[in-house]
Order: sequence, then structure tokens, then C-alpha cells
Amino acid sequence: MREQSDGATAAAIADLFACGNYTAVAMQGGRDEWRTYAALGLIGRTEAAIQGLHRWTHPEARFYSAVASWIGGDDAAAAGGLEGLSAPHAQNLLALIHQPRIHVLAQLPWFRSGPQDLLRGAARDDKFSVRNVSFHPED
Repeated sequence: MREQSDGATAAAIADLFACGNYTAVAMQGGRDEWRTYAALGLIGRTEAAIQGLHRWTHPEARFYSAVASWIGGDDAAAAGGLEGLSAPHAQNLLALIHQPRIHVLAQLPWFRSGPQDLLRGAARDDKFSVRNVSFHPED
């Protein structure tokens, strides 16, 4: 098996990615592996992800480049990247992007302070309407 620069095999990186361990992929994946950049996008390092993923033209890399664009707040670039992709997950994301508002049912912690408070940030994003189920009186 081919080894990444830090010793992780390409197969191990592919397995980590398939299992959803994007942090490990971002930390252990090599610069010659598209999954490294896809993982960076999924954990919020969108600029690095988009720049890195542009080196690949296959549909998976194009999908994750569009996802990174969407996470980064660029709906137009995300929609443009998804337009030519026929995979169901790409078309589902494209449909979500085209919705004026996305309704989300969540079960997040009740507190409204600190770094774990996702609800205050979500409330500032007009694209999402988050209905949280918790013990907080506003939920």
C-alpha cells in the first residue's frame, strides 16, 4: 500500500473518511489525497479545502468542493458546483440550497452561553429555522 507522508496508508485514510472521522483524515491525510481536503472542508477549513480540491475533477472531489463552498457561505458557488452532478446526495444538497429557508429539528444542549452554544449562532443565520428540543424554557 502507498504511504502518506506521515505514515498513514491511503487505504487507512479512505476507511477513516468512510467512517466519518474527518478530523483524523484532516490531520493524517497527505497533500496528494483528495479526502484530506474534503475533510478540511467538513470541519470548517473551507478555503484550504476549496483550493486543494480544485486539483481533482472527479465527481466526489467536485461534490466536496461544493459542500465546502456552502459551509463557507457561498451558496452560488456551491450550487454551481452541484449543478452537473447526478448523485442523489448532490441533488439533495442542491435542493436544500435552493430553499429559501431550511427547517431543522435539533436536540442540542439547553445552555445559551460558551463555545458549546450553537443555538445563538444558528438564530443569526436566516437560512435556517432551528427548533430545539431541550429543557430550556424557550425550547
